[in-house]
Amino acid sequence: MRKSNTSNYKNPHEKSNPLIHAGFIALAAGLLFRILLMSLIGEEGVGYFAPVNEIFVLCSLFITYGLAEATHSLVKYRIKREQYKSARRIFKCAALLALLFGVAAGFLILLGNRFIAEVLLLQRYSWLPVCVMAPAVIFISLTCLLRGYFQGTGTRIPTVHSLVLEQLLTIGLGTLLSAVLYRYGLKVAAVLHNNSLKAVYGATGAALGVLIAAVLSFLHLLLLYLLYRGTAKKQIYRDSSRNAEPKAYLYGSLLRSAVPYGLVTVLFGMTTLADQRMYYYYQNIFRDIFTEAGETVVDKVVVWGNYYGIYLSVIGFLTACGCLVPAKAIKAVSAAWLREEYRASRDQLTQTINNIVIVTVPLVFFTAVIAEPLAVIIGQGNSDITAELIPYGCAWILFGTVGYLCYGLLKQFDKVYQLLLLGVGSFLLHLAVLYLLLSQAGPTGMGINGVALSNVISVACACVGGLALVFRLMQYGQEWLRRCLRILVITLICAGVAGMIAILIKTALMPLLPEFVVILICFVIILAAYLLLMILLRALTESELEKIPGGTALLTLAKFMHLL
Repeated sequence: MRKSNTSNYKNPHEKSNPLIHAGFIALAAGLLFRILLMSLIGEEGVGYFAPVNEIFVLCSLFITYGLAEATHSLVKYRIKREQYKSARRIFKCAALLALLFGVAAGFLILLGNRFIAEVLLLQRYSWLPVCVMAPAVIFISLTCLLRGYFQGTGTRIPTVHSLVLEQLLTIGLGTLLSAVLYRYGLKVAAVLHNNSLKAVYGATGAALGVLIAAVLSFLHLLLLYLLYRGTAKKQIYRDSSRNAEPKAYLYGSLLRSAVPYGLVTVLFGMTTLADQRMYYYYQNIFRDIFTEAGETVVDKVVVWGNYYGIYLSVIGFLTACGCLVPAKAIKAVSAAWLREEYRASRDQLTQTINNIVIVTVPLVFFTAVIAEPLAVIIGQGNSDITAELIPYGCAWILFGTVGYLCYGLLKQFDKVYQLLLLGVGSFLLHLAVLYLLLSQAGPTGMGINGVALSNVISVACACVGGLALVFRLMQYGQEWLRRCLRILVITLICAGVAGMIAILIKTALMPLLPEFVVILICFVIILAAYLLLMILLRALTESELEKIPGGTALLTLAKFMHLL
């Protein structure tokens, strides 16, 4: 029986899920887009684009994890039972809700552009990109709904293509239009004697690229839906059910499922907007104090552009890489638990947590070690800001990955109210920590470093709270806790020693070699030292390496270096 459970656990890692890969590609492309914008419109331009883009992302996440997920689940349930008429009615109800949300949100953003720019974002020139971004909310709402509907009907290909296509269009059109409008902004800035206008126009061009990409992505899925309509009608003709579900019941089902998860997503996703607003507020207060003291003050928009365009892109990409480890195991753990294979489910969860720790802990140390050369390679004029930020925030990779596992499991177990409480608690804690770190002027005030540190603290607390909920739900005993703590302690020791060795070598090589070569040498040193120490301490065996996603490559490398 135990052998069978182990076999079942391996299958999720062997089967390919195109949605996971497409989501990762889309996220990586979105982060790449920010870095490309840095080279075209500068840090100030990205600083103006950042909060506007976050508003768009927040609206799309609310629909994706709320209404689109609800539509996916309800349609899938009825399609399996060949209730095609009800599935069709659900889609029509969801489409109306998505349209109402998109139009209402877009209208409010457009109507309140000055209030959003001057009061909420503390950037009075941001009203222009806010106006351009407002209609994009309508189209992304409908696009996300269509993706959910197609997934509910059993086909993932349209969603996969749509995710990749949208990001490719965003990169292509966003970079092109931002460069064009940035050059136009240079002329406007020269005429009006306001140097910030070039960055504002560059950000507006990027927002226009996002808008056009959202429209084209919607039209792409709409065309596929129209082509699929014929097949859907044939299925409806075969549906012999007589009692159609009333629309009031369907609206209630959609809202009951969509609103709680949408709120959870908002709570976890709005931290960047809250960070930006609070950071700008205290920078405005302390700017005069620093100026009177004779200190040089870097413009807050420039600093935020560096934070959003480089730091969050690097940390976000590495966290997304870490999330690939538990992505396929979430359903396997929950499915085993629902089949009442409790011990197998706990074993699978323990193995998944161990895999996360084994992969992400050395990644955290490696990221901290290469912060300086990496900042020089991808940074702009203020690469020293990035070099300081990355060590503060690199622990986010570990906590964010474990938090993703906990969120996925709680969602699979339909523990939405626990997630809501966790989201509210972590958000309030984040605001409190951020206030403490930003509200002090002078040496005790941390500035942008405080923003990075507050995120790590709140994510760590949310991670601990999520693990506590999962462990309690799955009746996690001391046996499994000891196994998790053991691998964590050993991994921290091995990765820490490997990181110290890499720091010494990096310090010696930085004046002599190009930054890219230094990063490559540090990677090889950390990986070799880490694998060697883990094997010597018997914390990593061949069988455990094989279970880790990408472990086959590590196993081959370990054998090549004669570590196994």
